[in-house]
Amino acid sequence: MFKSSKKKEWNKNHILNWKKPLELNDSGFSGFQNELVSKLENLLADSRISYETEITEHSDLNNENRIVKMITLTSDGNSKFWIYHDMAELEITKQHEIYEEWGYLKPEDLINEYLKSTNELLKLKNNRN
Repeated sequence: MFKSSKKKEWNKNHILNWKKPLELNDSGFSGFQNELVSKLENLLADSRISYETEITEHSDLNNENRIVKMITLTSDGNSKFWIYHDMAELEITKQHEIYEEWGYLKPEDLINEYLKSTNELLKLKNNRN
């Protein structure tokens, strides 16, 4: 009974924490998406890693108005970052990771983990070169 009560509380808090960041702006991007892209671009720029940001043609399976932002490292076209309205993926040095909304209580928790992993994988990649 206690676990069920805690899970309900977590789910309620999760929904409240994610509600506003998941709202789409007039361009079809969520606040979460814009924040993560901005922070990722800053991390790459601070690390002096060149990249290219583009909007992909993929549309969300549930809503065609939700579009994906993709960042590709220009020095390594195989390293990519996909930022969806409610989740993110990355692939660096053939390591593929997925970060889904429901794995995190708050958007900033997902963003922090994603950026932490990105930073660690980029360091590994640079040490191999």
